[in-house]
Amino acid sequence: MFAVTLALYAEGSTDGAFLPEIILQTTEEILLDLGYSHSEMNIELPYCRWEKPTDTVKRDECILRVAQETPGYDILIIHSDGDDRGYEQTIAELFQPGQESVLKVARDRRNEVCEHLVPIIPVRMTEAWMLADPDALCRVLDIEIKKVSTLGIPPKAKLVEKEPNPKTTLNHIINRVYPSASTSKWQGLKNDLYEGLGSEISLKRLSEVPSYQQFVQDMTAALQRLHFIQK
Repeated sequence: MFAVTLALYAEGSTDGAFLPEIILQTTEEILLDLGYSHSEMNIELPYCRWEKPTDTVKRDECILRVAQETPGYDILIIHSDGDDRGYEQTIAELFQPGQESVLKVARDRRNEVCEHLVPIIPVRMTEAWMLADPDALCRVLDIEIKKVSTLGIPPKAKLVEKEPNPKTTLNHIINRVYPSASTSKWQGLKNDLYEGLGSEISLKRLSEVPSYQQFVQDMTAALQRLHFIQK
């Protein structure tokens, strides 16, 4: 048996609720598709941190700090929402500066940082991925599928990235389903939704989304570099 130990740096707490299970299941699926069995692997993600950059603490410093807190981990996954940027621009602006800072430290103090970084970049934002599987959304919200079809969800998963504001769409769905919820109950429902969808969402549906396909490619390449996968 071999172990794969992962860490996640996310932009916000809701991303930190949704993404860990997606990352774990994706890593497992990559290895299963290549012929490994469940009994041969142990995949863990024991570290998840979210921290917004500030005027005094830049994003590359946040990434470096997380890498310094996860020495000995196999892969550190760096989450960035694509927003109105494409993948390449998001990589250049939000991932590479942090990666360069980590690699610079790794050259001098190799065992003191996790130097294997992988980007995860939903377009436009994490909420777009959450709209990719209406069946899972219905199960978590405990509603019938016919109701969700009237709430503005794209008919095909590959179209979710064309939503101008997926977070607004998701909030609209929660408000329609629970119109009388208090502010505290509404926030609780939202937190439960993000975490629940991470476990319930179909990777088959999600694999229709281009930015998720890119994450699978990047994760596969990282596992190859670390020799968990033989090229």
